[in-house]
Amino acid sequence: MELIEEQERRKIASDLHDSVGQILAFATRELKFMRKTLPKKQSDALMEIAEQLDKAISQTRTLSFDLSPSILYDIGFEIAVEDLVEKFSNERKINGQFENDNHHKPLTIPLKVVLYRSIRELLMNIAKHAEAKNIKVSLVRVGDNIQVTVEDDGVGFDISEIDKSDKTKGFGLFNIRERIEHTGGSFEIKSVKNKGTRVDLIVPFGINAIQDKSI
Repeated sequence: MELIEEQERRKIASDLHDSVGQILAFATRELKFMRKTLPKKQSDALMEIAEQLDKAISQTRTLSFDLSPSILYDIGFEIAVEDLVEKFSNERKINGQFENDNHHKPLTIPLKVVLYRSIRELLMNIAKHAEAKNIKVSLVRVGDNIQVTVEDDGVGFDISEIDKSDKTKGFGLFNIRERIEHTGGSFEIKSVKNKGTRVDLIVPFGINAIQDKSI
């Protein structure tokens, strides 16, 4: 069921990128070309429209990526996570560290997507709430499971108070927990005020994944 859903998401994402995105890009190019032949007032008006189209193109790309991260298919899960950590660190000016035990991890496509989205969401939570200077993301094979650890040295929080103090943060973590538990995995979080937070996602590869070492 999850594989079918992921295939549908990938198709929609591809359609957004290949059709809607290209139509918007063509319209933007035409407007920018047309404004060169018009008086300043009309040219400025067209430029404002072109800028809005540029925003629509950017939002379309973001939506397409959120539906189905193409990077997972292009370069693989581990490299995609390493790339995510590097980009996050550069954009947020946070010292980022990525560790991988380099053991074979036979993840199905749906599991790759679930884990990648969960890691990305945890990093965004760090950016919004943690005030961290350092983060670390590690991937380790433990038997027939993958353990993903995301930790930071930020302000931390009282886990028992999370729903009362910050609905947004609580809702985000709840979504990740629900997503991970749906795969048969576990979600564990430890946090100490002023000492940082650690989240462990432990997910089984699944019978089909373990049998198919080519995934």
